[in-house]
Amino acid sequence: TTSDGEVSLVPWKTSPRSESQVQFAKVKSKDRAIEKLLRSYAGDASRLVDLCRQTIVFEHLRDLARCAEKLGSDPQIQILRIKNRYDVDYPAAQKSAGYRDCLLNLRIVCEATLE
Repeated sequence: TTSDGEVSLVPWKTSPRSESQVQFAKVKSKDRAIEKLLRSYAGDASRLVDLCRQTIVFEHLRDLARCAEKLGSDPQIQILRIKNRYDVDYPAAQKSAGYRDCLLNLRIVCEATLE
């Protein structure tokens, strides 16, 4: 976020942010993907949307919201699902021992991903 409140997306290599704010995860293993496919999605592979994962840590919810808005306005990004565990109706105490986060599943749409 810039000093005037604008959100800008920059390549990670040129970002002034700390490396602790973006955490890269390995691609989900084939075995784990098959397990989730069978256990959670009744074999419907179109529902398996989290094979490649990253985490971005925000200090403030407003920064998360601005980032989501920026992603949503990018014509090369399709937001497939938002799982908002900050929602006041989310039963965090019962489901996640009080842990809260916001998950976005997205698809990057460009020439390389359409092939």
